[in-house]
Amino acid sequence: WCGVVWCGVVWCGVVWCGVVRPLPLLFPNPTNGQCAIQANAWAGGQWSAVDARGREVAKGRLSHGTTTVPVAGWSPGVYFIQLHQADCGAISLPLYVSE
Repeated sequence: WCGVVWCGVVWCGVVWCGVVRPLPLLFPNPTNGQCAIQANAWAGGQWSAVDARGREVAKGRLSHGTTTVPVAGWSPGVYFIQLHQADCGAISLPLYVSE
């Protein structure tokens, strides 16, 4: 990737070699039941969740629109949702799972 585009005080997109892609949204965050990934630019790619030790705890395919990630049963703590897609590359987003 080539850089991050800033819009005021928040990131609005990431630039991969001249193409601006909107940043994916991960909500609600923190959560204790499920969260949603909204990442249309990554549709068709894969998501994986890793814990703070780098162990994969879940994975799935990204759909157009919203992809649901069930986190019920995960231990409270910090996880990283990693998105991978051939045209967009990869990005990692922190997810906080509460009790």
